Amino acid sequence: MNMIKEQIPSFILSDLYKNSLSIINENNNDENKEIFQLKYLGDNKKNIVIIVNEENSIHLSDDSYQFISSILNACKLNFADVAIINCNKQFLNYNEVKKQLNPKFCIAFNEAIENFKISLSLKVFIPTEFENTTWLLSSSLSFMKQNTQEAKVEKSKLWICLKEIFNL
Repeated sequence: MNMIKEQIPSFILSDLYKNSLSIINENNNDENKEIFQLKYLGDNKKNIVIIVNEENSIHLSDDSYQFISSILNACKLNFADVAIINCNKQFLNYNEVKKQLNPKFCIAFNEAIENFKISLSLKVFIPTEFENTTWLLSSSLSFMKQNTQEAKVEKSKLWICLKEIFNL
């Protein structure tokens, strides 16, 4: 009988057994340590993380870039101030984002938060404090880019929250 051996990825194992699994590295060589570097657009100068889910783009599609650029301009920010992470192109978890980017603010578009591992229940357009970070969950980015009355209402809700969290 043939036995098929499948290896479970380490990030799944560590997530499943986070309270009971210990990994002891007997070999302290730096070459044995896997370094996971987040890929993002921007310079993160003001520790503002924006999480998107763009299937057909490395970071942002042209229309998403324009939309987020207009949001940033309205908030008196630019791409140097933020880190935009496309969670469609990489595995994300809260601990890595916190460790590498140290966000003060984290804005996630609804379809993006589904791919992000965080033990926090977020409600749309309700800023939430979690470990010294203000989280804001917005409607879907693809929906917000539409030119409909419903999308305009959602954009105004987002603007109200952004004015609150950035003291505009």
